[in-house]
Amino acid sequence: MGVFLDFLFAKAIRRIDSDGPVRKPIYLTFDDGPTPLSTNKILKVLEQEAVKASFFCVANRVLKNPSLFDDIVSAGHSIGNHSLDHTFKNFFLGKQRMFNWIRDSEQLFAERLNKPTIGFRSPAGVITPELLWALKELKMPLIHWNVRFFDTQLLWTPKKALCAVDKLKKGDVILLHDTHSNDIDAFTNTLKIFIRGAKDKGFDLLPITNI
Repeated sequence: MGVFLDFLFAKAIRRIDSDGPVRKPIYLTFDDGPTPLSTNKILKVLEQEAVKASFFCVANRVLKNPSLFDDIVSAGHSIGNHSLDHTFKNFFLGKQRMFNWIRDSEQLFAERLNKPTIGFRSPAGVITPELLWALKELKMPLIHWNVRFFDTQLLWTPKKALCAVDKLKKGDVILLHDTHSNDIDAFTNTLKIFIRGAKDKGFDLLPITNI
């Protein structure tokens, strides 16, 4: 019953309110990497535009691309836990399996970072009672988003980016992905347009830090 009640009343973090010195913060986040081509090109854009973001990484992709992961960290971006392997079967294998799945990935990240991640983001934003129980036991926040473009299924165009800029609000968390391949140049071009449009509207693009 306790797990069910947690499920009913728990909320993922989808916006981040701040009373700090930054008047209009928003938060760019990238899921599913690191992947060599896509992550590298996104890092270059963020460096050129002097923007810090948050990367919700998959642990087994970090093991395959350790130097790229280190590049993300050394550039000053924050790191979130996007699971061990991005598989969905773990949502259906019970509480202990869910706990182990998140714990094992967090341990891998913590060993490389020498600190915890900023929190957990579940694959595809799935939320189950077992997930919430495991995160509560591990004392980890669940960080999702409130602005997305479905950029892994649909081409993210400048028109879509600028339309979204007009609707941005302080504290918005934007979901994107660093797993593009064939359309990475089109994606990074739109990313530049989005960043510059948000800046023109007075927004500061920041990494998620302590929740």
